[in-house]
Amino acid sequence: MNVDGFRIYTNSYGRKIAIITKLVDFSDKSYFYYGAFDAVYISMTNSHLVKAVLKRINPVTCNETSYQPLFVSKRLKGKLGLHDYVIDDFIDNPTTSEVATKIEDIIRNTKERGIIPEDELIKTSSDIFLRIYRYKLSRNDLIMKPELVEKSATGYSYPLLELFHNLGYYHLREHFSFEQISYEKGTFRPLRFVNKIHLCPKCQHSHLLYYETCPKCGSSELHIEQMIHHFACANISAESTYNLGGQLVCPKCHEPLRHIGVDYDRPASLYSCENCGNNFISPVTKASCTYCETETNVKELVPHDIFEFEITPQGAENIAHSLYPLYSINSYFDNYMSFYAFRNRLKLLIERKINKDQIVGLVLAKIWTLDENGRTIVSTDDVVATACRVFSTNKVASTKHILYISCTLYQGEGQKQLDEFKNKVVEGAKILAAFIEPGHTQHYTFEIVGDKITDIKAYMQQLELVPNQADHVTTYEEAEHPMDISTPEAVMKHFLGNNKKISDAPVTADVPKIHDVEITNKKSFNYISWLIMIGVGALAAIIGRYLWLV
Repeated sequence: MNVDGFRIYTNSYGRKIAIITKLVDFSDKSYFYYGAFDAVYISMTNSHLVKAVLKRINPVTCNETSYQPLFVSKRLKGKLGLHDYVIDDFIDNPTTSEVATKIEDIIRNTKERGIIPEDELIKTSSDIFLRIYRYKLSRNDLIMKPELVEKSATGYSYPLLELFHNLGYYHLREHFSFEQISYEKGTFRPLRFVNKIHLCPKCQHSHLLYYETCPKCGSSELHIEQMIHHFACANISAESTYNLGGQLVCPKCHEPLRHIGVDYDRPASLYSCENCGNNFISPVTKASCTYCETETNVKELVPHDIFEFEITPQGAENIAHSLYPLYSINSYFDNYMSFYAFRNRLKLLIERKINKDQIVGLVLAKIWTLDENGRTIVSTDDVVATACRVFSTNKVASTKHILYISCTLYQGEGQKQLDEFKNKVVEGAKILAAFIEPGHTQHYTFEIVGDKITDIKAYMQQLELVPNQADHVTTYEEAEHPMDISTPEAVMKHFLGNNKKISDAPVTADVPKIHDVEITNKKSFNYISWLIMIGVGALAAIIGRYLWLV
């Protein structure tokens, strides 16, 4: 083998170390494949190029270097950001005894844990989580410590997880779901409570802007003024009414006010809205997410506890051997199939050329989302869970980018079933489209699988590919967007109601804007506000009179 920028060194233990000195073709299986080497050393010194290499060949997501020891030039220590967390050490020379010992430790840990190299593509968020935690096990590191990171989506982050979140492998809510079910099943065990944070109910980001708003019109254009209560005559009014030439003089009895707590007090603040003229004492505090621009009442923010946690002994066994209880969707929906099971079922039916006595074919609906640049968007667990509810009588499967809905066509009813299924998908897709973001588009297409497939292997390979064309495209502007799509239940309730069938789902819906929702009658609200202020003033007068007499 003679590849410029790539060579193999054999150390004192007989381990082969792939030494990379420049960018090479990592797709060339003639020299870059699992088993050709036991560890990797990147001796390049350009941090940008090394980051590009690490995105391709790190031990978590790259099958060719699956869980293998990885070393990088010492000159790049501290220059690779979160990529540091997939690097075992920064070294000058891969031939030292210290490096050889570290390689042996990692290989031994991996074998003792029963972790085998990956040979499948990452198709779901659970796949990436299992790989991340297997990587931790292979390094005998069972503790997950959160760190306060400025650019982290949630403020606190587990650095290794944060790296792959930034690379687009999963959505935050998917790890929250995975983490929760892992606690419930004893896979994870909390060690130390760190903090309680509050997150956007739509995207689970913590970068929020807080502001006070008018309870009537929702405007934040507010004027705030202190109220003054004069003990002697019990007058309560805005401070501006007491201001006379720079001194405080009661507008009712014209007595000067000299000592706070003796002559007067300030029982409350009065807010006035510059937009609608409403006066009130208690504003509504709202939060605006800087990531998805969702405006939320602070009472509706999602609380989330941050823990330092560890992988339990039983959890380590579950993670190492891919036990399905870790997959949250599998745990809750009977009609969900892992993509592996879905693919195997489809392959079996094709190999039998579809049972002509009963099954005449299958129709698959593929649903996927593209961003404004035409790149595929990861299918979140919320989208998959909603699809399981909407298509409860159909088998549902998913990969990282594609959602699959299947329908079995039976002898004598094939065309009728096909037409009904297509109509069902058209209506169901309207519900799923509620999850797309501005600039994104939802696509879906239908594919009929019959007994005419001759090359099963080729068909199975293209099954995982995003189609080049779609039967229908829904844009962000065309999709319906309820005010709350923080949960699949909220979407279903908005579109279907409590007792409606999918066929009854409205094509359009009048969703009131926040500023169109009148919280209470202005007149009655003002009366209540003044009654409260009078009551507070009376109590303050009694206390003030008592103190004066004492």
